[in-house]
Amino acid sequence: MANFTHYKGDTWRGLTVTVTTSGIPLDITGAEIIMQLRKAPGSPVVLERSTDGLSITLTEPTVGKFTINKMIIDLTTGVYRYDVQMTLAGDKTTLLKGTFEITCDIAN
Repeated sequence: MANFTHYKGDTWRGLTVTVTTSGIPLDITGAEIIMQLRKAPGSPVVLERSTDGLSITLTEPTVGKFTINKMIIDLTTGVYRYDVQMTLAGDKTTLLKGTFEITCDIAN
C-alpha cells in the first residue's frame, strides 16, 4: 500500500515501479497497466492513466520497470482511492493501492 499527498494544480512527478515475483524482477513486456482514482470503490473514475493512453510507460520491461508519467493533477480537494492493475498473459494483478489526498496550497 502506498499513500500520496499532493497539492491541487501542481505537477505530480510520477512514479517508477519495479514488478517482482519473490524478489526477482518480472518481465512485463506486453503488459497492459492502468491506474484509476475514485472517491470510493464503484464511484465514477476521476483520473485514469494507462499504457494504452501513453501516460504509463514500460520503461525497462524486461526487468519489470514501468513509470506512471508526471502530470498536473487539478482535482477537487479530498481523499481519493486508487489502484494500479497489470494485465499480463491474461492474468490481472493489483500492484499498488492506497489513498491519494489532494490538498489546497496557499499560493494558488
